[in-house]
Amino acid sequence: MSVFASASSAADISRQIPVDEEFVPMELGGGSIAPWYVFRIKIIEVNGMFEVCGAGRFSNAQVRGQARRFLRHSGMKVNGKKLIQDLTYFSRVKKISQLDTAQANCRATNVKAPKGEANFEMDWSSKTYYY
Repeated sequence: MSVFASASSAADISRQIPVDEEFVPMELGGGSIAPWYVFRIKIIEVNGMFEVCGAGRFSNAQVRGQARRFLRHSGMKVNGKKLIQDLTYFSRVKKISQLDTAQANCRATNVKAPKGEANFEMDWSSKTYYY
């Protein structure tokens, strides 16, 4: 398996969409070290249900395993309720410069879009990871 292939099966991916200006740029890590994961994320609504789409790049191969565990235990919430858990299905690119033109993997959540406002937030893992 290529190091750039997703660990998720193709059945887990509901669709692929091109990254555009509506995707939110994010990064993990930083501070005194370079970010170890840089990604783009977007929530779409399909037939009244949410899907979470994303593409990313691990910028530090030395922490990739621990970083994937962190992403597996992280997810998103909508209006304070769990939307999705496990962000390891995001498509991967070889270079950060490819992120803004990548095809993002999307995963259906089986969560209905609320009739009112939808407030999204990241739900980062609170577990301890050693790098």
